[in-house]
Amino acid sequence: MALVEREIPAEVERARFLSRSGLSSAADPDASIPAETAWEVWRELTDAHADEVVGIHFASALPESAIGVVGYLATTSETVLDGLRRVASFYRLVKSPSSMWIEEDDREVRVFDGPPAGSPPWPRHLAEAVVFAYKAFIERVTGRALLPVAVRLQHAAPASAHLVRASFGAAVQFGATHNMIAFEAADVRRRSFRHDPTLHAYLLPVAEQMLHRATAQEDDPTLSMLERAITSSLPSGNVSLERAARSLGVGARTLQRRLRERSLTFQGIVDDVRRRLASRLLEDSSRSLKEITFLLGFSDPRALRRAQRRWRTRRSSSSSSLPALVDD
Repeated sequence: MALVEREIPAEVERARFLSRSGLSSAADPDASIPAETAWEVWRELTDAHADEVVGIHFASALPESAIGVVGYLATTSETVLDGLRRVASFYRLVKSPSSMWIEEDDREVRVFDGPPAGSPPWPRHLAEAVVFAYKAFIERVTGRALLPVAVRLQHAAPASAHLVRASFGAAVQFGATHNMIAFEAADVRRRSFRHDPTLHAYLLPVAEQMLHRATAQEDDPTLSMLERAITSSLPSGNVSLERAARSLGVGARTLQRRLRERSLTFQGIVDDVRRRLASRLLEDSSRSLKEITFLLGFSDPRALRRAQRRWRTRRSSSSSSLPALVDD
């Protein structure tokens, strides 16, 4: 048994870690994940990290592309404050559920960002990363070093609190009601040297369309949540209606009824999720056959080949044929 474990490739071990977290390395990289899952991943990856301010260092190196169209909208805005307002307007595309808002007066601009009201505080390094990212963003688009007026963080003061304060260059209040960072109004009303009116005008309707789709999905999230639950369960080989229902927080009968109302079956959705994942994985030459078989939850490559032949037969008239696993 030990020999078998040693032969498992690193990619499979990574996939197992993601599966324990409710994720999958085979999942669509553009798909959203449950907030609680993201928080747990942050906690597991950073709590024991040797870097005592790993979240702050992460935020320092984070490019605007990491938050997609919202990041580009922020950096191409005319002023820093306009960019922050864009982030607030489209925040649902970055993190949801979360709470982000801006308070302004003649002297200060305060940015609040944290979990929804009534939720526990974020993991320490996540909170520090998110709050520090606003300081890093302003410095990046103005080309100037920036000292905040004040910083507040919900979590308790860590042993390395002095390093957190030194990184922000400001007094930091721990155990606060909200995560918040405040800047002098003059600093955030500066013009961004990366202002690009043409690109900004192009991206704005794109973001609006994405927000409209995201809002519609959140109004009826059952199917997308179910597909994420199935994807994360596939590597374990334990894919069942009962387990999927528990992950959605509903009873098995309730989930079955909701699927029936949409003229869907659980096994049909499992098969469709596998087919779409297989189509993407088989186009990735870096993935081994063993890894693909594992990620799709098949017992061995022969079972995958049989499923592939069935999918190709079912979709023989479709232009989006499944890539071949091996030459038949």
